Amino acid sequence: MKRLSVVLVGMVILGVVLSACGGASGSDPTSAVKDVFQAMQDKKFDTIGNYVCAAQRDQIVASLNPASSLASGLGSGLDPAKVLDAMTITLENMEYTKVSESGTNAVVHVKGTMSLKFDKDKLSALMKRAGTDDASVQAALGMMDSMLGSGFPMDNDLNVVNEGGKWLVCQ
Repeated sequence: MKRLSVVLVGMVILGVVLSACGGASGSDPTSAVKDVFQAMQDKKFDTIGNYVCAAQRDQIVASLNPASSLASGLGSGLDPAKVLDAMTITLENMEYTKVSESGTNAVVHVKGTMSLKFDKDKLSALMKRAGTDDASVQAALGMMDSMLGSGFPMDNDLNVVNEGGKWLVCQ
């Protein structure tokens, strides 16, 4: 259970990382940021690398997929793709505002709320197949729902750069 708590804290930090480091290729800095948040909501984490600058790509891509973090934290033997299938990522009241733009650098302010919800039946079945007992499954699901389901606010400035004619976030 201690390991699960660490993962859940990591998920909250993930929300901050997502709001501070996301990015997407786009025709302008604001649309670039919108694109990456849409990719997150659509659970297309395999495309995130296309949306961040080369200097930060590996670091950001490694930190963005919540299913991998949860799968490793909830127990060995969980398939991250199946954990991702049991998740719904919701972005609400999102606002994207260009704060500044100068040459190949820009700043976009992102404000909104992100929540992660889980299909409890699917996730419970996955955890039980991985050998987690019922009490631990119920405790984990309850904790995840209370910490992540109600959403956490995002209110950050993102640094965006133009590389090769494409706007990409680069913190």
